[in-house]
Amino acid sequence: MLSERGTRSYFTTGFTADLKEFDTSKEGGRFHQGRGVRSFTLERKEEDGSTKSYTNKEANELLVSLERRAGQILKSYSDSHLSWSFERFREDFLNLPKRELFKTFADSVIEKDYTGQGRFKKAAIARGALVSLEQYDAKFPKRPFEEISVSYLQGYIKSCRDKGHSGNTIGIRLREIRRIFNVAIRDKVIPQELYPFSTGNEAGKVKIPQAELNKTDQYLTLDSLKLMAGTTFKNHVLERTKHLFLFSYYSPLVSTKN
Repeated sequence: MLSERGTRSYFTTGFTADLKEFDTSKEGGRFHQGRGVRSFTLERKEEDGSTKSYTNKEANELLVSLERRAGQILKSYSDSHLSWSFERFREDFLNLPKRELFKTFADSVIEKDYTGQGRFKKAAIARGALVSLEQYDAKFPKRPFEEISVSYLQGYIKSCRDKGHSGNTIGIRLREIRRIFNVAIRDKVIPQELYPFSTGNEAGKVKIPQAELNKTDQYLTLDSLKLMAGTTFKNHVLERTKHLFLFSYYSPLVSTKN
C-alpha cells in the first residue's frame, strides 16, 4: 500500500502460502484457482490470534473483501480531507481501539478554544506547555493519553525543577495539561480512570504547586503609594492606569469598612 507521504508500507493478509500457490499474473494477486487447479487449503492467522483453514476459493473471496474494505477506508479519508498515516489505517482496518495522542488532541483544543476565539495569549501559554513537554521527552508527540501518567508527569516536574523553573511556571504548565485531560474526559475521548491529577488529598496523584509569592518585591511601600497618588501624568494612558490601580487598591478597603 502507498501512503500519502509516498513511502510504501505493507499490510499482511494473514495467509501463509508457498509462492507456487500464488498467481501473480492476476491483478492484485490471487491464489491459483479455476479449471485444472486442484482445491487446496491455506492457513490464516485471524485478527484474534487464532488460526483458521481456508480453501483457495475462500481465500480469494476474502482477499477481495479485504481489498474492498481497504478501499472504503481510504475513500473515507479522501472524502473527509483527512491527513492519515499507516498506523491510523491499521487501527481502522483492524477495528483496534483508538489511542488518542495527547498532543494531537491538545492542538485541536487550543485551536478551537483559544486561537479560534482570538485568545492568543492563552494559546501561547498552552503551546508553551506542549513545547516544554517535548523538551522533556522527544517522543511526547507520539504518546497517547495513557502514557501521560502520574509517574510521567512527576518525572516532568522533577526535570523542570532541576532546570531551575519556578513553581509558578510549573503550575501554569500543569494547569494547561490538566485542562486538556478535563476536556478529553468531558468529550468521552478517554475514561476518567486516566486522570492523573489530584482532585483533593488523593495519594499517588499529581498535585499542582501553589503559587509562590516573592515577599521582597510583591508590595509597594506606603511612601511609594502616596507618591503615585500625588503624581499627575501628562500621558493620559498612564494617568488612567494610575487611577485604575488606585481604584483596585482602595476598593477592598472600602468594602471591608462597610
